Amino acid sequence: MAIFKENIDVVNPEGSDANDSRKSEITFYGFLSTDESLNEAFSGIGDTIYTDADNTPGTALNDATFGGTYELHTTPTYTVEIDSVGATDTFKYSKDNFVTTIASGVSLTTSPITLDTGVTITFGAITGHGLGDQWQMTVISSTSEAHELAKFVASHEGTGTDHKSSMSLSINTDGYPSDAIFSGSGLNDLTFGGRYNNNNKELIRQGYYVKIDSTGNPNTFAWSKDNFVTTESTGVNITGSAQTLEHGVTVTFAATTGHTLNDVWTSFVYDDNIKIFSNNLVKFSGDVVQANGNLVSFRVYDADGNILNTA
Repeated sequence: MAIFKENIDVVNPEGSDANDSRKSEITFYGFLSTDESLNEAFSGIGDTIYTDADNTPGTALNDATFGGTYELHTTPTYTVEIDSVGATDTFKYSKDNFVTTIASGVSLTTSPITLDTGVTITFGAITGHGLGDQWQMTVISSTSEAHELAKFVASHEGTGTDHKSSMSLSINTDGYPSDAIFSGSGLNDLTFGGRYNNNNKELIRQGYYVKIDSTGNPNTFAWSKDNFVTTESTGVNITGSAQTLEHGVTVTFAATTGHTLNDVWTSFVYDDNIKIFSNNLVKFSGDVVQANGNLVSFRVYDADGNILNTA
């Protein structure tokens, strides 16, 4: 753990007046419980996997965990198996699934028992296990790529030769798109759904824009990722069911007709949760909350995520 007694200074060496230049980021990373984490890579000890020998519900005692620090650079799989049961159960173990057995008849204790090369196994009880019950662990020599949990970003705002800046906070939404922002005057019945699955580890902001491009029967839509500087697809028939745009992101219209030409819905994956601009304007996930001290737009949600107001 790093301890800073006074200040943390982050300096960007770039000299530029371009919008979003002089960017500095502070990123927080984490691992899933199923990932090969830094702790596992440093110790070499992977997850403990249990196999109940007779697969009888209610009789299994899964109380063993591998530990220690592996001392070599190979990646064997350790298998520990109960080879006798009694007042004190015993086990045998192998590193090649019992093509060869390294030791057998080892009495259980509730203290860490060293197998070899720094690897230990610890049982919660010395008796009550099933004959043939197994615990396996594959040694880990590298780590899974950590995912971004949250990110602070500070950068220059605008294109002027000045010191204006903006700061944003992004939080990992696990790839779920934000609520639709509607721009138009017609039927507002589109919802974004699905889950962005191209890369849900990095907080890379991606916008999706859907526009009604014909009002026949059914109506059709076009969609873009850059507000129609370029268009990904046009003339897509509205079906009334979930329709995939890309990478797991979907749109669903409640009706297939009745929309107004050129009405647009927008959603973002990994949008800035909070963004503060140099003129004190504050945005929360696309909603303007404050501009020069005046309340512009504010949404109130209940504990289940339902909007309680429409202001």
